[in-house]
Amino acid sequence: MNPKFIILLDSFLHNRSCRVKVQNSHSQPVNIRAGVPQGSALSPILYSIYCSDFPITDTPRTKTRMFADDTAFWTSHRDPERATSTIQEALRRYETWANNWRVKPNPLKSQSICMTYPGATSKRHKFTQSRLTLHAEQIPQCKAVRYLGITFSDNCSLIPDLENTLKKIRNRSNLLYLISGRIRGCNPETIKHTYNSYIRPIIDYRATIYATLPNRAKHRLTTCERKILRRAYRLHPRYPSMHVYQRTNAIPISDRLKTLQQNYVKRTLNSNNTIAIENLHTSYKYPTANNRLLHRLPRVPKNKFKHAPTALLETLYPDLPQALQDAVDHTPISLRGR
Repeated sequence: MNPKFIILLDSFLHNRSCRVKVQNSHSQPVNIRAGVPQGSALSPILYSIYCSDFPITDTPRTKTRMFADDTAFWTSHRDPERATSTIQEALRRYETWANNWRVKPNPLKSQSICMTYPGATSKRHKFTQSRLTLHAEQIPQCKAVRYLGITFSDNCSLIPDLENTLKKIRNRSNLLYLISGRIRGCNPETIKHTYNSYIRPIIDYRATIYATLPNRAKHRLTTCERKILRRAYRLHPRYPSMHVYQRTNAIPISDRLKTLQQNYVKRTLNSNNTIAIENLHTSYKYPTANNRLLHRLPRVPKNKFKHAPTALLETLYPDLPQALQDAVDHTPISLRGR
């Protein structure tokens, strides 16, 4: 390692202090012996180096993913009890790693969820209490968790996340209504640019999964977008929907979601990220050499072994009963042994 870089890290981590401000009063400075400065570009890199030996499980159908200081463990199994024991074993290895490196996670800020098929009728597939623990404290069980800005529900539905997205869009659209005014206000193009840079990224962030939503759910996004465009250009609330995008020169959100998903798929396939390529399962259809469309990435076919013929052979058994003789006559030649 370059000695200058070591000096840089030393000055970045040592001789740091903090103090608390309450109204116009400040506390005495307190020296900080652990942690990194918040908001710097170097802190995430140092944290990634610090977690280089994080325990990654090798159990089948079990994954461990980290994004900055957010860590997620998940597994899939037909039996919820088996899935719980698998996750609990991963948490035990995490506890050992945390004790070794003096990391103290808060179990009360952690969340657990058991996702099941909503139409399951078997008791084995129904929701059960997971009873996951971390440092001898039980992790709260939730019906919906939020990870990296996406809300995941226990019935594997995106409707709760869609509700939160629409609520956030409506709250931000109030700003557009204030600056547009009733008589005088900003230019409609300025309001449209504000919408594209301030509101639409909320939907674009979820484009890869929202492109797979049912038409009824995507229609709710389209309706919300049309309402904003009508207000921005001071159009009548009942202005025809088919002419809104022509009048405002905007791209429909449904077409944009599909385009963003296709760009993500192509960008992932052309990258060197093998994990992302293996886990790439979307509704985007991949063209093949035969002009067919596949719903998922093609996998390497399994080796096909030569199997025994499905009917008796006339050459080996000349005196066959009539029923077996008819079976041999109707057997394809490719299935007959020689």
